[in-house]
Amino acid sequence: MLDTPGILDHPLDERNTIEMQAITALAHLNACILYFIDISETCGYTIEQQISLFKNIKPLFQHKPLVITLSKIDLMKYSSLQKPQKEMIEALAKEHNAYLIQMSNTT
Repeated sequence: MLDTPGILDHPLDERNTIEMQAITALAHLNACILYFIDISETCGYTIEQQISLFKNIKPLFQHKPLVITLSKIDLMKYSSLQKPQKEMIEALAKEHNAYLIQMSNTT
């Protein structure tokens, strides 16, 4: 298991050493990828921004099993999300043939 630090959504040439190591690991490890989306948006990034980052780094884990994990559902229930946000998340999972799961570290 490799838990990468947060990878900010900015151009490749602006990423720091730790971010570049995480990107390299994603590209070279033969493993399942768990991509976490904080649906409560308490991480400081909107769902749209988190999906944008996913699309930016997705080429790094081509042909690997993918799980999109909706986190912090104790703070925001998936059923409470606005319809456009749900549709974006579900379309993302379908487009990339990913499993979609929900989780809470609290409950």
